[in-house]
Amino acid sequence: MTSKCRTVCLLACLCLIFTLPVSAAERVVITVKGVEGEALKNILTSLNLQKQKDHPRLTERRIKRLYKKAPEEIRLALQALGYYQPKIQSQLTRKNGVWHARYTIDPGPPVRVGEMDIQILGEGADDPAFQKLLSNLPLKEGEVLHHGRYEKSKRALQKLAVKRGYFDADFRRHRVEVDLKKYRARVLLYFDTGVRYRFGEVSFSPSPIRVDKLKLYQPFVKGDPYLNDRLIAFQKNLFNTDFFDEVIVQPLPEATSDHAVPVRVTLVPRKRNRYTAGIGFGTDTGPRLKLGWDARYTRHGHRMGAAARISPVLSTLSTHYTLPHFRKQDAELGFNAGLSRTDTGTSKSHSLKAGINHRQKRWGWNEIAGIDYLYENFDVSDQTETSKLMIPAIGWTKTETDNPAYTRNGFRLALNLRGAVAGLLSDLSFAQATLDAKYIRSFWDAGRMIFRGNLGLTSVSNFDRLPTSLRYFAGGDYSIRGFDYEDLGPRDDKGKVIGGKYRMVGSIEYEHRILEKWSVAGFVDAGNAFNRFGNEIEVGTGFGIRWLSPVGQIRIDLAMGISEPGRPIRLHINIGPDL
Repeated sequence: MTSKCRTVCLLACLCLIFTLPVSAAERVVITVKGVEGEALKNILTSLNLQKQKDHPRLTERRIKRLYKKAPEEIRLALQALGYYQPKIQSQLTRKNGVWHARYTIDPGPPVRVGEMDIQILGEGADDPAFQKLLSNLPLKEGEVLHHGRYEKSKRALQKLAVKRGYFDADFRRHRVEVDLKKYRARVLLYFDTGVRYRFGEVSFSPSPIRVDKLKLYQPFVKGDPYLNDRLIAFQKNLFNTDFFDEVIVQPLPEATSDHAVPVRVTLVPRKRNRYTAGIGFGTDTGPRLKLGWDARYTRHGHRMGAAARISPVLSTLSTHYTLPHFRKQDAELGFNAGLSRTDTGTSKSHSLKAGINHRQKRWGWNEIAGIDYLYENFDVSDQTETSKLMIPAIGWTKTETDNPAYTRNGFRLALNLRGAVAGLLSDLSFAQATLDAKYIRSFWDAGRMIFRGNLGLTSVSNFDRLPTSLRYFAGGDYSIRGFDYEDLGPRDDKGKVIGGKYRMVGSIEYEHRILEKWSVAGFVDAGNAFNRFGNEIEVGTGFGIRWLSPVGQIRIDLAMGISEPGRPIRLHINIGPDL
């Protein structure tokens, strides 16, 4: 046959093959009765017939072969859950071109754990962490023998050993003995932890911060028992300094010598200087301009910076210098000074403030304690005064949120105390306490409630000499919407707002998301600033729209001061995170 003839024949054969009808895959429906819940799920996961029922090449022969294997697969699936003697009835039929595989199961009584013989050997035998784990293992005496929980118990022991530095730990014995006559099981776990390793030398990659300063952030010293949580805390401490873009703290078990584990710290420093600039608008302050400079670190780990904020209502110029408190990794000492000018329409003031403060964590709260010297010249009503005050203060704040940009559930609580004593570099005596609270709770998938409250109390020897920056006012974006910024409070004989000794404000808001980043809200705000409790309460209510921007929510509210004659309507705009 010539080459040409062979080619023609080959093409003809290929055409014949491609034109032959392709037989459709067989279909099968699987039904399992007699079990439910975890047992049913485990069976269906184990059945190869279930896994292959939608295979494009499923044939009658393969269905029958997988059908015959299913009872053994079912037994093993039930055995993993403690059912060792199930009764299984199976049936395979075909109707209207569809195969039906039916399995009726009586799982029988489960095997229960009659005895758990668990022993911790090695140095870990005296470690309280292992004793605590043994009392909380997933598998317990008297319960149904669940092999998944047995394996989980083994993994829990191994995981704890690694976290606490028992790197040679291993099981001497691990098995389950099942007595089908008594329907009881005996679990044996002999876990030898071996020697507990200790921390070795800590080395750092090149960094602009001196190594002796970085070492002060270590929550451990060479020779301490190894604990993985200490490494995590070390990494967190370094990252929270704001010196570095990236911090990697890793043990080097391959370099271990004499059971001492070296630690390597890799640091990627941030740019030393940061410059910021921004413009904005708020109905409380009007247009705003912000400029800032921060030197994130010196070689000794100190920080410094300056900022300017300019608006028609409030303008400030401030500077700060901060030193880490190296004896406590979450504490720092700061010095600050600033100038401010305020013109709210109800009062004007120019002030100079300088002070020192100490920040630290205490009882899970952020604590700030310090002392400020305040020199303030202020005009309120027809009165012009100048006050000089030395003000010690302390405050605590706590914030919990599931998402800082858009909180579904969370809260913020802040308590601040401050005061002064006449004659101690102060013109008058006063004591003041302010409590701020905000709570957010989600409802359904698209709704959330926002509750906000503020309470302020002042005791003062001469109210007329109290600077306006220390008096209480109400009204504005973050107070009672429907009223102008700081336009509420006690008034003089001419009806001008002069501020008060007390403030009490509350707000309830419901927000409902209508699109991915858009939502609508309705709210009621109430409260006032006053000199005695029981005075008139002002109320504002309204609705607004929200847009979730990259810098936080942009909130536009239209509010009505329903307690004010004429019920004026005011627009309120503010931007920022929830908490």
